[in-house]
Amino acid sequence: MEWTINHPQCVHSITIMNTIMNLPVFSKPFSMWLYCVPFIRHLVFATQNVMIFKPIMKRVGVYDIFLVDNEMVHSYLWLLKHKHGRKSFLSIMGGFDLSEEHAAFLKKGIRKLSVPIQLVWGEKDKAIPNVHAHYIIEELKISDVHWLAARHFLQEDQAKRCVEHIEAFCRKFQ
Repeated sequence: MEWTINHPQCVHSITIMNTIMNLPVFSKPFSMWLYCVPFIRHLVFATQNVMIFKPIMKRVGVYDIFLVDNEMVHSYLWLLKHKHGRKSFLSIMGGFDLSEEHAAFLKKGIRKLSVPIQLVWGEKDKAIPNVHAHYIIEELKISDVHWLAARHFLQEDQAKRCVEHIEAFCRKFQ
């Protein structure tokens, strides 16, 4: 959302997927908290492997557990550990600005944009509860809303459906 607000000339439409906008009420789930505590986050990274990460992906990441195979888990681990992945990921996890001021900045900035907005949401998300989707829908007056049987990584759970919704939405405004 910050990038969108800071580069409005590059944005023709917005699809919001499982994110937070009502920042002050967000409570980091345990799976995120692990990566925020200085000593613990380095321990978690040092011990991260397929046997540990796969159950986490099945519990938090995706709803269709048959999508979580070793190849998928290896891909995520490679992205997290390769080159600057670890640094970037830890920066994101530890850098959440959950202040009222930042929430107001996001809300005001997104409202100012004159582009169509849709919401595609994984309704089974354990990391970001559906109350956050309802808040976004209400605050941004979104009428294009699609609920998918997915968890936090709905692009993994429901890749085809995500693409269909985004394509259809973009076609409406060509």
